[in-house]
Amino acid sequence: MIRVVDVDYVKDYTLSITFSDGVKKVIDLQPYLNGGVFEQLKDLSKFRQYGLNHWTIEWACGVDLAPEFLYGLPYATEDESVLHQVAEEQAEYGKKSVRLVRNIDD
Repeated sequence: MIRVVDVDYVKDYTLSITFSDGVKKVIDLQPYLNGGVFEQLKDLSKFRQYGLNHWTIEWACGVDLAPEFLYGLPYATEDESVLHQVAEEQAEYGKKSVRLVRNIDD
């Protein structure tokens, strides 16, 4: 079972998410904040109030997203320098297993 083991805020509605299999994705969640309980996360101040529960990201308002859903989302590839920055930060902090994988939609 895949789960989220780490999450960092990047910018706007973009998060850097690390999964239990070592895959790290930088994902823009803005397109997925439409309808129902997700509408409240369009308020950036609320979006930034998140943490990890035992399996995924959970926002202070109680909203969460299934780790399988997050894992299946495409990467935010418009700024590839962010991917490299994340890898450099991981290396700097001594994390030995860094895997950058990205979808190529072109």
